[in-house]
Amino acid sequence: MTRKRKNIEPQNDQQSKWMKQEIKEENGDRDEQGQDQRTFPKKNFDRKVKMFEEQDDHYDKSHNWNKHSKSNQEEEKRAFPTELCHYLKSMEAVRNAESLKKLEDIAYEKCASECSGEEIALLTFKETCVLIESLFGSSPYAARLYLTGISRNKHSRILNVLFSGCSAKAIELLLFRMAETQHPENIKNWLDSVGDQNASFILRAISRICCGLPKRKDNERYEDRTCNPRNQKTTPELQEIFSKICQLALDYSTVKNLLDYPVCSLLIQEVVECNRISKGNKHRKFLGQILESMQKEDADGDLIVKQWEGKNSSRIWDALVTELDENDASQIWMSIIQPKFDRLSLHPSANFVLQRFIEGSHSFDLATDILDEIGPRMSKLVDSSRTGVICSLIKCIRNHEQLQETLLKNLRATFKAEKSSNKTKFIYNLLTLNTYNGIFDCKVLKPLGCVLVKELLSLEKRKTIVACLMEMPAEHIRTMSIHGPACRVLQSAIESPTLDEEVKNKIIGAFESYWVDLIANPYSSHLFDRIWDYWGVREKQDLLKKLVPIRNESRQWKFAMLKADMKLFRDDRKAWVAKMKQQKELLKEKANR
Repeated sequence: MTRKRKNIEPQNDQQSKWMKQEIKEENGDRDEQGQDQRTFPKKNFDRKVKMFEEQDDHYDKSHNWNKHSKSNQEEEKRAFPTELCHYLKSMEAVRNAESLKKLEDIAYEKCASECSGEEIALLTFKETCVLIESLFGSSPYAARLYLTGISRNKHSRILNVLFSGCSAKAIELLLFRMAETQHPENIKNWLDSVGDQNASFILRAISRICCGLPKRKDNERYEDRTCNPRNQKTTPELQEIFSKICQLALDYSTVKNLLDYPVCSLLIQEVVECNRISKGNKHRKFLGQILESMQKEDADGDLIVKQWEGKNSSRIWDALVTELDENDASQIWMSIIQPKFDRLSLHPSANFVLQRFIEGSHSFDLATDILDEIGPRMSKLVDSSRTGVICSLIKCIRNHEQLQETLLKNLRATFKAEKSSNKTKFIYNLLTLNTYNGIFDCKVLKPLGCVLVKELLSLEKRKTIVACLMEMPAEHIRTMSIHGPACRVLQSAIESPTLDEEVKNKIIGAFESYWVDLIANPYSSHLFDRIWDYWGVREKQDLLKKLVPIRNESRQWKFAMLKADMKLFRDDRKAWVAKMKQQKELLKEKANR
């Protein structure tokens, strides 16, 4: 590989610039008739022009490579493709006029042939990018045609397009649209590394496509991410591409100092998640590299603790700690978490990783150690608004009935209900996080306290919390129903398959004369939906008889009456009963799955 020649300016560069300026002055301006204002040149003008031409030739020869690079840059700066844009708009207008989701394949082939050689140019303008997304993004076949045209360009030109916001978004959309076909194109040479936000979207899209996953939904929860939801078998070529991506993204020695950068963090999260959903083991190898590096270079675990405390790197560990086996979990607990528990549990970022670690701890011995560590610190966690750690402990001990009694003793001591005389205040202190002073309204209810009560209802040993619900006045239950987080506690109680019917009837009985208020409120209307699903046909029929003469214009009321099918109830009572019985059977089948 040859070295480039240094850009050395000629010694008489200033002289050449002066000569140019002097010649410009000698040329002068022209008058309106196009004639020169100066009719005779200055003295020695020809000699100076000749000298300038010789210097200019010498400059061109010595810097020929610089002129060549400038010409290449000029080639890249192309004008807006007006005619081609009008043609594509006309094709899009045809599709919209006929209300078609997509055109015929022959029409897309014609459009692709017209765009041949101009694919990159069309992606350099925002207006044409939107047009490409709309037209070629309407069909998997059209998306494949356009991406095939892009792949014929040089890698340098493709990379330039990937680092632009509008073009990267258009390519991402076309990739996901093309992935719906059964013959995805080979895209292994599209990108070797990522460091730009726009380009990272492309690489993350390729990762999902290689694993047979669709585009992520905007409000998709972590629990809803199932294995291969599209049921599409990936090809060996796509698996090879994903392996190469994993080699770059999950190499700890390379990325350990980049984990807290947003672009790198999002990419690793995507790769780890794709690997987990597709039942791969590459993320486990990545975790093994981290633990091996900790034993050699970071025996105290300070580097990993800093990663847990990072705003972006902590999200990578959120995905990793859920996949720990028993040995790795014990090693991390003994060497990292236990010595620095106070620091991790109170940190705004690290405490979320700690919660995910505790939730995923299935070993009885490890759960016992975690309970012994958190028990004396519960009051400190509540005062610091870190009750999420306590919630994760409840989820961990849910499967260990032997430890639930010890947990409840610690909770009652923390929330001022350790004696039998004041145990009924346990639920009030939980809901208000120890700020209850005898006045119970929506202002004193705390969302974190409501989450604690909701998790406690899922335990096997819940006599104390059930006794508190049974002694709670109906007015307080109605107060909870109009508070969002507290209403979810009542909803979980109604939905619980193990909670006694006596407790559920106690909650429902609080609304015996307040059905309109329950249904019309934005929060408590969700509780009515759970009650409706829990009830049998006779209870539903008795309620609708009371609600028939009532008129209400609220949106929640209209939705509830639509769900109850009030119109059919008025017109044909027998048909309504048959419909409700059928819906009840469907709900039972769904619950048994």
